[in-house]
Amino acid sequence: MVISLYTSRIVLRELGVEDFGIYNIVGGIVMMFSFLNTSMAGTTQRYINVERGKGNEDAATKFFSMGINCQLIIISIFLILAETIGLWYLYNYVNIPNERFEIAIKVYHLSVISSCFTIFYAPYNGAIIAYEKMDIFAYIGILEALLKLGIVYLLSLSEFDHLLLYAWLTLFVTICIAFIYVVVCIKKIPICKYRFFWESDKFKSLMSYSGWALLGNFANLGITYGLNLIQNYFFNITINAAMGVATQVNGAVSRFLGSFSTAYEPHETNLIAQNNIESATSLIYSASKLSYYLMLFLGLPIIICGEEVLSLWLTEVPDYSVSFCSLMIIYTMVDSTSISLATVVSAIGDIKNYQIMLTLFKILVIPLSIIGLIAGAKPEYVLIVNIAMNIVTYIYRLFYVRKRMVFSIRLFFKNVIIPCAIVTCISAPTIFFIHHILTGNAVSRLLVTVLFSIVICLISVYYLGISSSEKMLLSNFIASRHKSKNNN
Repeated sequence: MVISLYTSRIVLRELGVEDFGIYNIVGGIVMMFSFLNTSMAGTTQRYINVERGKGNEDAATKFFSMGINCQLIIISIFLILAETIGLWYLYNYVNIPNERFEIAIKVYHLSVISSCFTIFYAPYNGAIIAYEKMDIFAYIGILEALLKLGIVYLLSLSEFDHLLLYAWLTLFVTICIAFIYVVVCIKKIPICKYRFFWESDKFKSLMSYSGWALLGNFANLGITYGLNLIQNYFFNITINAAMGVATQVNGAVSRFLGSFSTAYEPHETNLIAQNNIESATSLIYSASKLSYYLMLFLGLPIIICGEEVLSLWLTEVPDYSVSFCSLMIIYTMVDSTSISLATVVSAIGDIKNYQIMLTLFKILVIPLSIIGLIAGAKPEYVLIVNIAMNIVTYIYRLFYVRKRMVFSIRLFFKNVIIPCAIVTCISAPTIFFIHHILTGNAVSRLLVTVLFSIVICLISVYYLGISSSEKMLLSNFIASRHKSKNNN
């Protein structure tokens, strides 16, 4: 997260607000088509997890090979769509200054190639997660962050066009990471030794599940990058730069949440595959709460101290960046407690009706945003609508899970929503008041606020946010670690 925030700062400084906005809007068009990848990558991982939960390694191997075959097909479809529809949209509807348009086209093509490599190595990434090889996952993640740090260093040295150079270097990093994933997985994970294999039933199973998952991924990416395009149409490239800054901040914070969910999702899927509903439900409660508390620890200081954080982080802060950051983090905080529920739906496999309704709810954000902006709403309006519809989909997800497993919404509220609400209602106003009465320069106010935020959140979570059994598990864990340290 630290490297990501630092590199974003330098990239914005080296590219400038205009080129940074161009990169985000061009990359957004490419990402609009990459929903094809995310659906199949998640599908492959899901089938590997389920077969491993059943103890069927041979079937997991076959699903992995079929997953690679499907990814190659998806790459072909992605290239056709990106180089036809995507390029047509870029030429006709994207608001880019004329003197930078030729460079923007080159950046677009490089981004398409980069996405192809990302699509290809996705099943290998999924296999690492399915086998819970978190050390490998962490090392590759750190290496990727360091390589991106190297990019910004080269940008500061080069006199070559910085926007085009940034796109080339990003492609180079993507190729390196893809190569490392493939080599490491072949050596460390038995099922990753790809051989050409075709079985129609497995192909239909993968494509059927992926097809319905594709709806949800299309909705998510359509909202994320579609709103970026809508704001570009109604405002200017500076708004896209602000959205880029907010996306970088929220993305950096969300990586903690992503790493946490990556750690528990395979185990949760295995428990459901084994029909161990009691243990799965207990994990859902704990994972949902801890996901939210993690976001609260990281997000609350940024929401309260947004101006200080961005002023210290960036040399030039685009307009609306502070409000965009706060709204995106609030969205992720709401979403954090429902990730484990989405894992349940994935593990059960009955996703047709779920994805249809989820897509309908989420896609409403686009017309509602357009209507509001036509009526004269401010740029923040689109993110507020996004948060509101996220709450609606959250409620729907709860009822959907209740119908398909022994799951009580009342107990979910009692064990998850109410503790999270109590901790937030105590922590947020207290930290806001402390920040409001502080005097001094921005750095000292930020440091003191963060310190109080950590202390107040920890105390609130321990005494009001977790159950007695969770406290006992925590105490036993700390005691065992202390004993192990003394023995060493």
